[in-house]
Amino acid sequence: VNLILLIVVLITLVSVGLFFNAYNSSQISGLESTNNWKTYTNTKYKYSIKYPEKFIAGFSDVVRAEFIYSTGEEYQIDFSPSRNEIQNNFLQIQIGNLKTPFFKNKTFSELAKDNYSKNATHFLTTKTSELKTSTFLGYPSYEYSFTGKGISTLNWSGALEEYNNDGKYKVVMFEKDGLIYSFYLKDSDVFSQILSTFRFD
Repeated sequence: VNLILLIVVLITLVSVGLFFNAYNSSQISGLESTNNWKTYTNTKYKYSIKYPEKFIAGFSDVVRAEFIYSTGEEYQIDFSPSRNEIQNNFLQIQIGNLKTPFFKNKTFSELAKDNYSKNATHFLTTKTSELKTSTFLGYPSYEYSFTGKGISTLNWSGALEEYNNDGKYKVVMFEKDGLIYSFYLKDSDVFSQILSTFRFD
């Protein structure tokens, strides 16, 4: 009888432990199933990325302050929950060719460090992490995060509509076949999850 009672108690404790572990994991991660997500495919650069069904995708023209609902420009695509949030709640992918005069013969490493410096010293930036080297899909990459109301990308710089609150953003860059892939995103679970679905076809 004591042995049976001990087994029942152990099974109960293990079950409760598994329940709370699963509950805590779901609370911490904030991740959701990507089964019903849409897929954006870039045929020129041969990559795809998934995003939530209710999100919008297109090209955010910061010069004309317009958002074009489409497949985006080949070199840039933006994802956001809504058009009203495109200036502060987004993931943007940019692709640039190192051989273009725009990059002034700089190496990938130099451009990544320049971009980090611009955001770290931006007058609207209040906090910046260290610039870290890592890998993205097996390619050497640079990553950092910063807090503020403005951003500098490889293609443009501007204020972010965070109004009274500083936003936290993340930047990831890597090079593949002479092309720089740069990602600028709100530092949140959902945008990190979107980024994790990026794949080359």
